[in-house]
Amino acid sequence: MQSPTRVKEKRVGGPQSRSSEHGISEKGRRNPGYLRVGFWLEIQRRIDYSLVSTIFCEAAGLGPYAGAPPLCVQNHQIIGMAIILGDTNIFARLQSPSFDQPPVVETALGVQFAPLEGFDVLHLGQLFSLFKEIGYSKYQLKPPVGQQEIRLAEEGDFAKFPLRCWYITPDESQLVQIQREFFIRNWRATDANAEYQHFTSIMPLFQRDWVLFCSFLREQGMKAPEVSRCDVTYINHLLRGEDWETYDDLSALFPIWRGIELKELFTAIEVGQFLVGFKLPEGAGHIQFTLQPAVRNDGKELFQLTVTASGKPLTSNDSDLFKWLDLGHLAVVNGFVQFTSEKAHRKWGKR
Repeated sequence: MQSPTRVKEKRVGGPQSRSSEHGISEKGRRNPGYLRVGFWLEIQRRIDYSLVSTIFCEAAGLGPYAGAPPLCVQNHQIIGMAIILGDTNIFARLQSPSFDQPPVVETALGVQFAPLEGFDVLHLGQLFSLFKEIGYSKYQLKPPVGQQEIRLAEEGDFAKFPLRCWYITPDESQLVQIQREFFIRNWRATDANAEYQHFTSIMPLFQRDWVLFCSFLREQGMKAPEVSRCDVTYINHLLRGEDWETYDDLSALFPIWRGIELKELFTAIEVGQFLVGFKLPEGAGHIQFTLQPAVRNDGKELFQLTVTASGKPLTSNDSDLFKWLDLGHLAVVNGFVQFTSEKAHRKWGKR
């Protein structure tokens, strides 16, 4: 699956690492202590994906399907964990740090919920007509994420085929992802709009889009989403030649990386990556840091540092949901400061 941040990650032994399209770091091997959700598609017959796209286009009022590239079936995994949100006195004392040149290239605010009964491709198409009115003028149909098993009879109902849809702004810096199990809103740096967008401007847009989505579900006679987990994810790019030169510089960026003495068999670190997870205080959830080497489309090498806070709001009400996302944001940005070095902070212009 192609990452919204458009980087190709280096192979570091074992299974190939991948970037998630919804901003949540993915790896190809099991990590004890984290809930891993895989997905697969079992297809009994050849499927004409253009038929699925035709159903979407008709529901969105777009006219006949123009023949976009066919969808592809891939394997994906998500890391995350839900935990009940408790007292948050510590978070009430936290403030959002500020950087002149933050290395953030993408953010994602996500909500996972029980699968919406009756939700299908027709609804994705109808949602596009609504999101188009508030600036999401493009769409892309994507393979689903999560556990999916598909069995189609001879006369299968292709409207029931599980899909994920991206609703995208003209400059492609803002997008909403919807599947029957989740809702995610991304900001990402693009050539047309590379300026970092702060949480204070992103959160109101998330609230607007979430309320629109939930209102649509009510109008369709569906139940409100039963929220099981929220995620706040920040993806950072640390460029070689700017933020670091060799792998020996890892310890200067991340205090947790101690390294070892290079002698005898070991002469130099050639490649490396890590994943570290912590419990948040007061039962608020978990926070995870994933570092992976990658190569940008322009050929520049980088470290991709993905920081994700995960947890479960007290209830599925909007007020508790928004409260947890505020908390998750504070956890991510303050966790980023605590996890990285003062030397790096000076480079990024921490105020």
